[in-house]
Amino acid sequence: AMIQTFTHLQEHALQLLQNGAAPDSPQGQELASAFWQMIQDFTGGNLELLPKLMELGNFSGADPAWQAKQARVNEFLGPALEVYLRRQGVDPFSKGEEK
Repeated sequence: AMIQTFTHLQEHALQLLQNGAAPDSPQGQELASAFWQMIQDFTGGNLELLPKLMELGNFSGADPAWQAKQARVNEFLGPALEVYLRRQGVDPFSKGEEK
């Protein structure tokens, strides 16, 4: 289920990027919210797992075309998540504590 959600969100990010949406637009923030919820569901809310999840997300050795696609997704999703988390008052790298 997580892979299906991830793939759907990945495609949505590419569509938003192609359409020229800004990461802080309502559409970008909706995507960031859905992506953050996926992460929360996957980790069970344990943000101490986030660095390991990010390490796994590098997918070193993956198909170069897939890596290129993911790099494009990250162009949009990275800034969108930064805005979303800042607006939520969440710092995912502070051992799961909220600001």
